[in-house]
Amino acid sequence: MNRVEIKSKMLQWACERAGFAVADLEHRFPGLPAWERGEAQPTLKQVEAFAKATYTPVGYLFLQEPPVEKLPIPDFRTIDNEHVGHPSPDLLDTIYVCQQRQEWYRDYARSMGENSLAFVGSVSVRDEIVATAASISTALGFAVNERRRMPTWTDALRHFIEYLTLGARTSKRFAAALVASTLEGQTSFTESFRLLGVKKMATFREIGRNFGVDL
Repeated sequence: MNRVEIKSKMLQWACERAGFAVADLEHRFPGLPAWERGEAQPTLKQVEAFAKATYTPVGYLFLQEPPVEKLPIPDFRTIDNEHVGHPSPDLLDTIYVCQQRQEWYRDYARSMGENSLAFVGSVSVRDEIVATAASISTALGFAVNERRRMPTWTDALRHFIEYLTLGARTSKRFAAALVASTLEGQTSFTESFRLLGVKKMATFREIGRNFGVDL
């Protein structure tokens, strides 16, 4: 049975990154205390399972020192611009996959000869606030009459995310383009499944049908 060497500090870092104490995972990995003390080594399969349990890219565990993970974009959710010292794995994964989707669609749009969107870069922080808000409302198609039917911000949020359907999470335009590109052989099924966040061909086909892509 092949065993691999993982530094104790990497095991501790993975647990802390995911918000666990080492003791929290001992019931799933009885050998973890011994791995941490350097008295035993895990198998590759155990390392992969540990990485999954701690939401850690498995390659990180083989590093000599814990990596410094920084948010790749400004975090405007914080109060008074407070620094986020340890972004959660879920936040980082969400940002990374969104960036990958943006990059994919940017290349796709260029290859299809799509025109640039007029509202991108159309305002700045120096512009008048009311006029800017009106411009955003127009771009979103969120007119006054629609806003009257949604008296609270939660109603508006529900309207925009469309009850958390897959199409809303990835945008209908993106999902339809990705399915079509995959069926045309321009994008691999592996890449498509990863960007859509699906695992089954049946789900992929259902997405295509929902968005009018000819399967």
